[in-house]
Amino acid sequence: MIAWPLLAALMGLAALALFPLSLAPPVASPLATLVHLNERHLLANLAGCAVLAWLGLRAQMDRSNAFAWLLAWPLGQVALLAGPAMSSFGGLSGWLHAGCAVVIVELLQRRGRERLIGAALLAGLLAKLLLEQPWGALPPVDPAWGFAPAPFAHLAGSVTGAALALVTRYCRPSIHRWRQDP
Repeated sequence: MIAWPLLAALMGLAALALFPLSLAPPVASPLATLVHLNERHLLANLAGCAVLAWLGLRAQMDRSNAFAWLLAWPLGQVALLAGPAMSSFGGLSGWLHAGCAVVIVELLQRRGRERLIGAALLAGLLAKLLLEQPWGALPPVDPAWGFAPAPFAHLAGSVTGAALALVTRYCRPSIHRWRQDP
């Protein structure tokens, strides 16, 4: 259970450590996830790390969930190449959406109240993605943030996180059987 919040903390710390540097990594580079465009952007994503760490603890996300979330980091960045061409990208938001998707997939596999919470989170995530219209043209620069948002990163992260959560969830039994076979 400690892997999930530890991963959130490590990614947040890495983003914090890289903030003073003015880097411009390629869009598909995993390093772009850790680069933030201004203080507000960094603080919002650090808050997202804290919320997902708490949510993961409450939902008792295990190591395989954390592994799916970790894999969503580089694979989500590569998935950005399928979207609208961006001249630059930075921030944890796509990876945070992946974490939310991993939690949703896990909660939907459970019973009772946890499944209902997963369904509510799924409805909220789908509504957010639909409102952002990530498949359309890139939005203009948002003066409140000082940069153009990248809604396709949110979609790419969500899809990547959900797919990896399903893969790790359904590979677990075969992995355990393999270890037990003489």
